[in-house]
Amino acid sequence: MAEKNPAVYLVDMVGACEKIIRYCEQRTVTEFVDDTLLFDAVLRNLTVLGEAAGRLDRPWTARYPDVPWAAITGIRHRVVHDYGHVDPQIVWDTVQEDVPAILRKLKKILSDMGSDAL
Repeated sequence: MAEKNPAVYLVDMVGACEKIIRYCEQRTVTEFVDDTLLFDAVLRNLTVLGEAAGRLDRPWTARYPDVPWAAITGIRHRVVHDYGHVDPQIVWDTVQEDVPAILRKLKKILSDMGSDAL
């Protein structure tokens, strides 16, 4: 089976980040925690984000050490395998602090790859 172009996974990751940000903008942490549909949607997109990151090969990700690849895949593992113990406050903090920073870095990588990347 041929490996996919890394840009395909980056596009998936950007899409997941953008959805997370859009879903949570103008929401409070209380609204986030109380809205189970919103919470589940964010967890789903964190899973997509981590799954796509995990499919990138290590030599490729090593070229971008400023992206927290291990943390991105780690949150996916936590959501999927320890789903009963996911702390909503940690998820909220991740959404507010980490996801926008990750999105900026991913967009920069895609931009640097150019339009021929896909």
